[in-house]
Amino acid sequence: MKKWTSYSGYTALKLAPETGGIKLLDLNPNTVIESTGETKEVNGVIFEHVTYNTDKKIYDGWVDCGKIESYNENFPRDCVDVKAIQTPEVRDAEQYVLWNSKKQVNMCGEMCVCYLLNISLEQLLKLWEVKEPSFWRSVFGEGMARGTGEGELVKMFGLFDTKAETLQAKYKSYTPDLLSKLTGAIVSVRMSTATGRLNGGGVGHWVVVTDVVNERVGYGLVHVYNPFPNRIEVYSYAEFLASAKLPYGAMMVKN
Repeated sequence: MKKWTSYSGYTALKLAPETGGIKLLDLNPNTVIESTGETKEVNGVIFEHVTYNTDKKIYDGWVDCGKIESYNENFPRDCVDVKAIQTPEVRDAEQYVLWNSKKQVNMCGEMCVCYLLNISLEQLLKLWEVKEPSFWRSVFGEGMARGTGEGELVKMFGLFDTKAETLQAKYKSYTPDLLSKLTGAIVSVRMSTATGRLNGGGVGHWVVVTDVVNERVGYGLVHVYNPFPNRIEVYSYAEFLASAKLPYGAMMVKN
């Protein structure tokens, strides 16, 4: 079962369940580890047997139970199929894939389109390169994809004969009612490149609004599909506004 290091400082991963002894390494706060469920009490301290996987090595050791918490996942994950082309590095974001023999990191717009069309990322990339080669080259250049704009999202939908429209010209600011109407829209936000969480000062990023729960004045919740972890995430209305600022993005046209 998964656990995470909740202690505000470093959490020691020890070779054996003991208060002294050999330390394998220090785990950063908020590090996810795997627990075997085995515990041992030594000098009044309960230790838990865990493993910690890096890109290069799997560590097997013991941590103080008082410094770890249960890890819970309540929302859908692996929302877009990227398994066939995902990078092998365990610390990479889910949206990082191997294509054209290069690591592609700017796949958030493409994955949002795939999420709404219920297709794999590989399907989109293969069709795009064959069906619209000039459009493909304008984004991928010499092989590394750049970020995409709202008009390019519309063109990606068009590859699958699906009509979509941009948001910027039609909507000037977010309100709770407008946001509810934009369920299913790909919207521009800012996010942390370290964690993938939406914030007000990170880099440009695309997410899909999947649900809006309005509560009183500004106490609502916004559910989004976030390509960085390839999961559904939930943010407060205030968090979302700080990240999204003004409407910019694309939405499929309903018949």
